Amino acid sequence: MEKENSVHLQDWPTYDPSKTENEFITLPVQINGKVRAEIVVSIDAKDIEIEQAVLKNDNVIRHLAGKPIKKMYYIKGKIVSVLV
Repeated sequence: MEKENSVHLQDWPTYDPSKTENEFITLPVQINGKVRAEIVVSIDAKDIEIEQAVLKNDNVIRHLAGKPIKKMYYIKGKIVSVLV
């Protein structure tokens, strides 16, 4: 006797790609080629927001120790590199 709600009569679950998307991303921050910190930013953060997050990070502040920044590179979604 089969029931209406039997497992073998049910539809397969559907895939929803929005359920697997991340809202935030963790970016490593390297100073002069060595990873010194990580920041967590929104996946759609603008370059200026990422730069501000890097400059507010305690580890970055400690490793910069008042030295002037020559160049800051951001490779989208991958890494932030600071040269002093």
